[in-house]
Amino acid sequence: MHGPRLHEHDEIHCPHCRGWHRVTLKYPEGTEYARAMMFYTCRDGVYYAGQVNGPSRWPTRAGVNSCEKNLDGPEETKVNVAVAKRS
Repeated sequence: MHGPRLHEHDEIHCPHCRGWHRVTLKYPEGTEYARAMMFYTCRDGVYYAGQVNGPSRWPTRAGVNSCEKNLDGPEETKVNVAVAKRS
């Protein structure tokens, strides 16, 4: 898999509902591998997203606390707001 690198609080494009969900670390203790596992919640399920700094399994955008954040918000959000204002 050769997707973008995952970081905590990034958002992943969900293959289940096609929405965006924030990825989070779930295990504060355990092996180094387990502590780097990231998950997201969709509906009633919790799904594995990938490892910290590992490739994403699905399209990903930088989250709010990412070091690569856009202070005006993600491009997708700005586009949706602009379209909503025209209506």
